[in-house]
Amino acid sequence: MIEPRKDRRSRAWLLVTASVATAVVAAISAAHAADRPPRPPDHSVELTTSPPTTAEASASASAEALSSVADQVAALSDEDFAGLVTDEAQGRIASYWVNDAPQAVHDLAAATPHGVRLDVLTGASYSRSDLKAAGDRIMRDPIWRAIDLSSVAVNPDGSGLKVNLVGALPSASQRAAVADAARMPASALEFRPDEGSIVQLPAKIVAPD
Repeated sequence: MIEPRKDRRSRAWLLVTASVATAVVAAISAAHAADRPPRPPDHSVELTTSPPTTAEASASASAEALSSVADQVAALSDEDFAGLVTDEAQGRIASYWVNDAPQAVHDLAAATPHGVRLDVLTGASYSRSDLKAAGDRIMRDPIWRAIDLSSVAVNPDGSGLKVNLVGALPSASQRAAVADAARMPASALEFRPDEGSIVQLPAKIVAPD
């Protein structure tokens, strides 16, 4: 069937109109694209985490082994235990005792756990519990205010106490008063003055666990 001429003209008009609209939209899009500033180049750097080196992994394993052995010694300690000194570079732990250590500690040392060398050293002057008690006595005595005491630290080899000060070194009479409060000779006390970096805080005792 042949379409009426009027319908053919209407359809042709619609086709032309659609073509013109498409061209206009394309032209507008191109104009906007031309006006848009160019995107800056991407200079971002992707950060990656490198795996630990052999030396770093070995050092980490050594530290973990030392910590494990130290925990075992502390768990086996008795009233004669004075403290521990660790040497990570040498893979060594020195344990200090007033008298002989328990047999279980000697057995642990003989086993060289995780390749750690454990030395059992006897003859310490004081046990850790004795030194902590001496530090407590200093803290309860009025002398700590007179000397501007900051903290008292227990020497891990059982040799005595470190008395850290906020101000200058105490006088001879003040040192004697601290020794009397601690109930130990003055030779077992090391007084350390502030070098300008200590902020006055409530006095405390520092003892390794």
